[in-house]
Amino acid sequence: MSAVGALVALAVSAFCYVATETLPIGLLSLISADLGVPAASVGLLVTGYAVTVSLVTFPLTWVTRRMPRRRLVSTLLALLVVATVASALAPSYGVLLGVRVVVALTQALFWAVVGPIVSAMFEVRVRGRVNAVVFAGASLGPMLGVPAGTWIGQQYGWRAAFGALAVLALLAYAMVVFLMPRIEVANTHAATGTTPDARRYAVVVVVTTLSVAGLYTAFTYTELFLTTVTGFAAGALGPLLLARGVADFAGAGQHRHGVGRQLGRVQRRHRERFAARRRGARDLRRAGHPAGRWCAGGGRAGGAGRRVVDHGVAGGPPGHRER
Repeated sequence: MSAVGALVALAVSAFCYVATETLPIGLLSLISADLGVPAASVGLLVTGYAVTVSLVTFPLTWVTRRMPRRRLVSTLLALLVVATVASALAPSYGVLLGVRVVVALTQALFWAVVGPIVSAMFEVRVRGRVNAVVFAGASLGPMLGVPAGTWIGQQYGWRAAFGALAVLALLAYAMVVFLMPRIEVANTHAATGTTPDARRYAVVVVVTTLSVAGLYTAFTYTELFLTTVTGFAAGALGPLLLARGVADFAGAGQHRHGVGRQLGRVQRRHRERFAARRRGARDLRRAGHPAGRWCAGGGRAGGAGRRVVDHGVAGGPPGHRER
C-alpha cells in the first residue's frame, strides 16, 4: 500500500514540475505588463528553463548518484516549494528568472531519478505501467495546470497562480515524506535496463530532443498567437488551453496504455530467458565445466543497460548502472 501511495505522490510531483515549467505560457501578457518587460523576455522563463534542464541533468545526476533516493526527492520538492513561493513574490524580472533557474535545476534531477525509483518499488513485470502513471501526471501539467493557472492569473493576478501551485507542491512534498519508502535502487532490478541497446537509445534521445524543442517553440507563445493573431478574447484562453490539453492527454493515454502492456510482456520474456541462462550456468559450474563461469559472467554483464527515462524506455545508456 505504501508503494501505491508513493507512486501517487511521485505522479503529483511530476504534475507540479511540468505545471511549474509551463505556467508562464498562459500568463505571458500579465507578467510582461506587471514587470515591465517584453513578452519575448517572459518567454525565456520557459525556454531558459528548458535549456537549463537539458544542460545540467547529466552532471547533477552524477554528483548526487550516492545520495539516498528518498532524501534526494524530498529535498528537490522542498526546493520546488520554496522557489515557487519566491516566484510569486519576485519583485523584478531578474529575480523571477533566477528563481526559475533554481527550479529547473531540481527538475533536471527529478526526471533523472524518478523512473528508477518507481521501477524499484514494484515488480519488474509492471515496470512499464507504473512509469506510465508518473508520466501521466506529467501530461496533466499542461492539460490542467496551464489552463487553471491562466484562469487564476486572469482573476487574481499571475502571482496568485504561482502561489496556488506552491500549495500543491507542498502537498506533494508531504506525500513523499510520509509515503515514500527508503529504497536502494542499486539492490533492485531497476538498477539496470532489461534490454540494453545503444542504437535504440540514441534514436530515443534524438527524437525526444527534436520533438520537445519543436513543441515548446510553438507552445511558449500560444497566448500571444491566440490573442493577437487569431483574435480570441483573453477570457477564451483557459478553455482553449484546456481543450488542447485534453486532446494531448487523450493521445498520450492511448499510447501509454498500449506501450505499457507491451513493455511488460517484453520484460517478462527477458526475465524468463535470464533466469534460464542462470540455471544453465549454475548446472555447468556444478559439473566443473569452465563455460559455466563464462556464462555466469556474461549473464551479469548483459543486464547492464539503460535507466528508465520514460514509460516506454527500459533504462539508460548501455553500461550505466543506477545507484
